[in-house]
Amino acid sequence: MKHAIVALAAAIGAAGVLPVVHATDNYAFYSANNVVGLSLGSQHQNYSEFINGATADGNYGDVKPSYRLYATTQRDWRNISDLYFAVSASYASGSTTYDGALVNLLTGAQTPVTQRTPTRLFDWNIRGGKAFTLNEDETVQLIPYLDYAQHHWDRLDGGGEGDYSEYYKHSVISAGVIGQYAVTDVLVLSAEAQLGYLYNASVHAPALEGLIDLGNGEYINGTNGPIILGNHDTVMLSLGVDYALTYNFHVTADYRWQRYGYGMGVNNDFSEPNSTSIMQRVEVGVALTF
Repeated sequence: MKHAIVALAAAIGAAGVLPVVHATDNYAFYSANNVVGLSLGSQHQNYSEFINGATADGNYGDVKPSYRLYATTQRDWRNISDLYFAVSASYASGSTTYDGALVNLLTGAQTPVTQRTPTRLFDWNIRGGKAFTLNEDETVQLIPYLDYAQHHWDRLDGGGEGDYSEYYKHSVISAGVIGQYAVTDVLVLSAEAQLGYLYNASVHAPALEGLIDLGNGEYINGTNGPIILGNHDTVMLSLGVDYALTYNFHVTADYRWQRYGYGMGVNNDFSEPNSTSIMQRVEVGVALTF
């Protein structure tokens, strides 16, 4: 959270440094892309782990409520027109359905389990790019950009004997493009596509650290810190609507779909299988033009 707040403050500060003059003559883009906003919604998680090609366990369901704070700016700077910068941070807390099994470490026997378990999600990202208008009346523009993001998922235990919570995290560096169409001076539609590379992925399971007593006088080596997971590509698509009720006050709606995965990781006697996550986010919000 500390890093996200610092990044958000830096972006807002940069917006104040950049001059108010803008290259595009389209009021709608200037109004929609120089904002600070807050959104409320829900994130749908579909996480699956695979062993030998078969689904071993997973979590699925809506994590809500979800909150997102963001700032964007599109301004000229010196001799460079329509520079675009954005930063956002989101947090969601709720529960999903865990569908899997408890494994007896002594016998290897598995007991099927399906239950609701707490979930927390935290994401932040920062990006920079440049807008290009595509027609004479400047109602269409493209914004190619580079983006850096971090994701944290607290996969919490649902109760019972022991605490088998797991804490996942990863970073993503990506490139994408935003297409915007100004339907009128107060209505802007957006579509976005992004390809990225997921790295620095890991999962930390405190209950599996150190020597683990099997209950029969025998011990096995637990994990030595987090399990390092394999890197993967990511894909993200989104749609958005921005409507200016007044010059400074906007209402917004957004939908985002993202797919990413983790490669298998091994730490001492424990391993984490290959997995895939599909995340969907739906939100509505308000924004203020600065």
